[in-house]
Amino acid sequence: GVPYVRLAECQTTGGYARIGSVIPADLPRIAQAPPGAQLHFEMLSWEEADRLWRAESGLIGALASRAEPLTRDPHDIADLLSYQLISGVVAGDEES
Repeated sequence: GVPYVRLAECQTTGGYARIGSVIPADLPRIAQAPPGAQLHFEMLSWEEADRLWRAESGLIGALASRAEPLTRDPHDIADLLSYQLISGVVAGDEES
């Protein structure tokens, strides 16, 4: 058979053997892997998994302090139409 990695939005299943778990630090990587990608799994101790998670959560926490809102004046955007901010607009008086 083929192993599957089931994420948070999966339905419940019963009767299938669970051969492992993906540590939280690796969930973003595995969630973005394309279908058919070669994945490598290895056995980790609780301590190693916790150490990796703490390092990852530290990086994520640091992002919040570096993020800032991007506010742009639409008059300064030469290619505003290419952003497709509104699509599918109709006048409302078309006959169907």
